Amino acid sequence: MSHRNPPPAPPPNIRHTSTTQILKQTTSLFYYNPLVFIFLSSLLLTFRSNVHSASHYLSSLIDRDPSLKSLLSRLDFSASTSASASHLHHHHHPTYRRRRAFLHLSRVGTLDDDFFSGDSDFDRSLFRQSSRKPTPNATFVIFSDFNPDYGFSNSVMDNGISFPKIVKPGVKTEFRNNATALSEEEERKFVESRLDDSNAVIDFDFLIKGFELGHRDATSLFFLAGVLSVTYAYVVLAFIVSYTWVNGIIFLKVVDHLVGNYRSFLRTIWDGSNIGLKRLSGFILMKWAVRDALAQLMGIFFFGEIEDHYVFLKVFLRMKFMPFANVAPWVIGHEWESAGFIAVWFLSDLILGFIFAVDSWVAIADSRRGGREIVKEGCHMLLALFCPAFEIRCLEAVICGSFGRWLLRKMFGDLLTLVFQSLMEVFFMVSWLVFYFAARHKDDTSVGKTFGRRELEHFLHLAR
Repeated sequence: MSHRNPPPAPPPNIRHTSTTQILKQTTSLFYYNPLVFIFLSSLLLTFRSNVHSASHYLSSLIDRDPSLKSLLSRLDFSASTSASASHLHHHHHPTYRRRRAFLHLSRVGTLDDDFFSGDSDFDRSLFRQSSRKPTPNATFVIFSDFNPDYGFSNSVMDNGISFPKIVKPGVKTEFRNNATALSEEEERKFVESRLDDSNAVIDFDFLIKGFELGHRDATSLFFLAGVLSVTYAYVVLAFIVSYTWVNGIIFLKVVDHLVGNYRSFLRTIWDGSNIGLKRLSGFILMKWAVRDALAQLMGIFFFGEIEDHYVFLKVFLRMKFMPFANVAPWVIGHEWESAGFIAVWFLSDLILGFIFAVDSWVAIADSRRGGREIVKEGCHMLLALFCPAFEIRCLEAVICGSFGRWLLRKMFGDLLTLVFQSLMEVFFMVSWLVFYFAARHKDDTSVGKTFGRRELEHFLHLAR
């Protein structure tokens, strides 16, 4: 009786050199393992839905609560002192809305155009050189209605002596109905002359007055801060858990398929999620931090000129959710800034997504690498098969990015768009893993090493 040795197992199908081959292999993996990948798509769909729901909830929370709007307007430094303004202009004087004075000079009244103004007043910065020097040995004094808020008493008499008797020669006096009625040119020259006076005393009492909150206002403010903090902490935690699970399960399932190893559905979910949590938590956190910093910088650059604190807060909330989902803001009255932000974010996300495309798989394959080494090795793999990598990334950016979302929403609505993009996000994750194995095979072969079944089977030990 003759005994024959079983034929050797065929080598895994990882020798890909073109985009078509990689996408074909990815489609085959989806076809033979639909249950696992549909489950992962539903996990990402749940996360994306929660992000959109959280973003809309926070925006509607501010919209529905008039006390929060009122609080934001009163904390806005662009708001003037309403009580003083109504008292000073009750004789049918036209109201002139100015920013709240940022600095107070105790000897001369108010310094009203500050360099933190954030609007056109910024062009008249305090540090611009004066075209005309102040008159030597002269002091410019402004009497501003002798408002008690500025330290004056209700009377313009001092021990029976009127002001004209106590103002000495050489002092330039000018009586105004209101300090804010000064022309912008005179005010600018006055400010520049006072900056050179070392005897001027700066009073920051307005900081305390500007933030005098009642019990109800303080409660509303703390409630808003608490809701924002809890919601954002939940989204960050959900992001880390969801993407570590999804990447770990994809890695284990693809390796099992390539080497012909069988594992039950529940076992695959359990082992794969453990792999992801152990090896990817730090990298996913770093990836979020980079995208969050980029979103904040771009938000400041494009929307930093918004004066309305209520609108700015809503834009800020959108910026905080940008690293998790495509919730780019569109601000009425700032259409050019909004369009610029969307365009630059698309390009930035394209580049960042390309750099981080295979870093998750590098981190799982070798947990000894640090963050910089992971990114370096990932870029090396991308260069090994640059053309397929660039083409896959462009396809992913178009289908899963803002342009694809806008187009799909026009045709199918929000829900189907989220479902389709979640499914395609998992598809491209699998394609990047297939690409990583192909690039690793090509790179190791070029230096005389091997990368095949034995190396893939070694990865299976991660689940033990």
